[in-house]
Amino acid sequence: MRIFLATLFPNSLNSYFETSILRKARESGILEITVCNIADFSTKNTRRSDDRPYGGMAGTIIAPEPCARAIDNCQSLANGPVRWICPDPRGEILAQEKLLLWASTENLGILCGHYEGIDERVFEEYDIEKVSLGNFILTGGEIAAGVLIDGVTRLLPGILSERSLEEESFGVGLGGKKEYPHYTRPEIWKNRRVPSELLSGNPKTIRIWKQHNTI
Repeated sequence: MRIFLATLFPNSLNSYFETSILRKARESGILEITVCNIADFSTKNTRRSDDRPYGGMAGTIIAPEPCARAIDNCQSLANGPVRWICPDPRGEILAQEKLLLWASTENLGILCGHYEGIDERVFEEYDIEKVSLGNFILTGGEIAAGVLIDGVTRLLPGILSERSLEEESFGVGLGGKKEYPHYTRPEIWKNRRVPSELLSGNPKTIRIWKQHNTI
């Protein structure tokens, strides 16, 4: 899978891309991340890609032309159509089903907003799906993009075991519900004991306990 990240802050997620699952996915060749700096496609000598909004509102808006050029550049580098999404508070709230859908996409593009947002004509010109992480606001779309990339990457074949994916929150094995609590050694910690059902060694007893503690 190849992910294209169009952003004004291309180095903001570098350290995260070099850790844990994302690093494993990239080193194994399962995932390729191409970061595109929107400022490289600015129409101004200053490389500035934002401007004042019409209507007298506060702040600045990312201009349409640099965004369009960045999107077109990513498309030219892809070996097929790119499916574009954009973190945006006006979008549909993110759910696991969306991540599963995007994980089956060969080329996924993420457009990161900043300041007061992106000129709406970009969304009118291109087929970009808006998605929200919740009813709150972030400074920019980069952190949200990191969440989306992480959520998609762990679903790619060869990254995690099928059992890990099945028996987790929102997984098929739990009927889309949230996962049960987890415990490890020691058996007693600060006078708190591991549930006896998990110590029983009886698969049926353990399965029933899991079902009762899945919400």
